[in-house]
Amino acid sequence: MTLACDMSMPRTKVCPRRAAYWWTEEIAALRRVSVHARRAYTRARRRGNAARTQEAWKESRTTRDFLRTAIRRFNARAWDELILFLDGDLWGRLYKIVREKLHRWAPPITETLDPPFLEEILTALFSTKEYEGEPIPLKEPPMWDEEYGIIQGEIGEAVKRLGTRKAPGPDSIPGKA
Repeated sequence: MTLACDMSMPRTKVCPRRAAYWWTEEIAALRRVSVHARRAYTRARRRGNAARTQEAWKESRTTRDFLRTAIRRFNARAWDELILFLDGDLWGRLYKIVREKLHRWAPPITETLDPPFLEEILTALFSTKEYEGEPIPLKEPPMWDEEYGIIQGEIGEAVKRLGTRKAPGPDSIPGKA
């Protein structure tokens, strides 16, 4: 079952995102402080102490505003450095920046192919001929046997507990399967 699920739904791989060009260790530290203050505010709100909640909210706002100001400042400084640097290095970094952002438009591949060649490809992929071989035999599902050691009602209960939109378990088999 695991092999079938792996073949039909390949596992996704997480690719780490590149850091923004203006990101620094100072901003990372400010962000850690801001996240800590926001979580402290959330905990205080959950505990119901109004005075502590108000104090934590002010602390959270202060750290968040300080982080935003620092991001704007570092972003503007990095942009100014980039503009000054680009004058002397026209085909270096500027070219790479533009190439990553702008891609050439191209017509779909089917519009650029010769019509007879396109027709040949389509007939090879989607044949109109009837299947002339022996019919493929359909297998009957196996009958339930008591030696499986599982009561059939247990399977029904397990299926009811599994939602269709649940994440797969440690065996990587999704609930739908």
